Amino acid sequence: MFQKRLAAICVSATVGAVSCGPVRDLPEETAPQPAVVDASACIDPAPGINHRMTKALGESNSPVITWANEAFAISWWDMRGRYPSVHVTRVDPMGTRRSPERMLPHEGVSRDQTIAADSEEAHLVWMDEGAVMSKRIGLEEKPAVKIAVKSDAAAAGPWGAVAWTSKGNLLFRCDGMLPAPDRDGDREEPMPVLIHQGGIEDPAVAWSGKHYAVVWSSSVKGGRQIMMQRVSNKGTLLGDKVKVSATAGISRKPVVVWTGREFAVSWTNAAPADQNPRDRYRIFFALLPALGGGPRLTRQLEFNGSADEVALESTGSEFGVAWVGSKEPMGSAVYFGRLSADGKPVGKIVRVSDDKPLTCGRPAIAWGGGGFGIVWHDDREAAGSEIFFSFLTCSSGEAEAGGDAGPEAADGGVPPESLGEREEEAAKSPALKKLFD
Repeated sequence: MFQKRLAAICVSATVGAVSCGPVRDLPEETAPQPAVVDASACIDPAPGINHRMTKALGESNSPVITWANEAFAISWWDMRGRYPSVHVTRVDPMGTRRSPERMLPHEGVSRDQTIAADSEEAHLVWMDEGAVMSKRIGLEEKPAVKIAVKSDAAAAGPWGAVAWTSKGNLLFRCDGMLPAPDRDGDREEPMPVLIHQGGIEDPAVAWSGKHYAVVWSSSVKGGRQIMMQRVSNKGTLLGDKVKVSATAGISRKPVVVWTGREFAVSWTNAAPADQNPRDRYRIFFALLPALGGGPRLTRQLEFNGSADEVALESTGSEFGVAWVGSKEPMGSAVYFGRLSADGKPVGKIVRVSDDKPLTCGRPAIAWGGGGFGIVWHDDREAAGSEIFFSFLTCSSGEAEAGGDAGPEAADGGVPPESLGEREEEAAKSPALKKLFD
């Protein structure tokens, strides 16, 4: 059935550097490891200096960040010519640049960048006039690659993974799906896998080292909901799509991370404006098992945002969350909070942006071991918005108690499954059983 569904979109889904067809099963011994830093709790995080990363004549916007090769890789788009262009640099926790800033090649409007990393390299994906572009950032310099054309949105994942949308189709590729090399040792782009069809927004990708989780916002009658599909390194769909959100309304901008044991997803849901006109975006959090089934826990967090985005990162033992919220008497700021392993807020909420900007936007977060790197854009410069970076340093000490999540499903609907039920489902699924074996 899967191959029939994939064949049905071969002509129209993507016309570019990739084509549709059967997925090849290839050995995985060449796969890198997930990017791993020391797992620990971040006790009493202290925000550092707001370091200005850009000096564009126009505006700089929408930064993204990941930890790669002992430094943070940061990317954003700004206006320095006729069209917006995507830029990238590396910075250490002290805010010192570790590599020159580079503008990536583009043919027209270039923006909507996302970034991910494995143990060997960072992977940057962006949109350029409807084309999905991919750039590896590592010890070996590689040119940018056009993954697909006539596309709407794309997201980067580790080990060369890309999830993108084209004409209502959500497609996926990763390096584990690469075909065998030719006589010259070159490999063509792998044939994509169809994940979902419908009204798709905001794809995002996480990786366990053995398989991926692809999440997105999907249109439903009267609103939008958050969905997730697990995919093996070889491009095989593992189980069915699962619904992550349960609250009615418009759920958007999901983010997904791997904790070392399971997947964590966070997203926003717009509350009616009359409930809280300043901070009307409710923030939700869910934990899903590595393989099989929907959320084992969902909850609404105890704070709201003034923008429809949230940033989430795992330390291996807890989570860091960043968002934009209102400040008094007016304006907005970037805030940071910690979540325990079961998603309950612990410690105090920290304000990351200083007193200089009136409004802030688009925070992103990465764990660097010993602290979090956070980037955002704000309006403190008269010429336009600029990109800023701050490192939140963690103190040593014992973690605060976050409480036991128990069977709670605080966003109103997805009941948790027992461990036995998840193992039974895996046993019934040939794809899941093969991965366990």
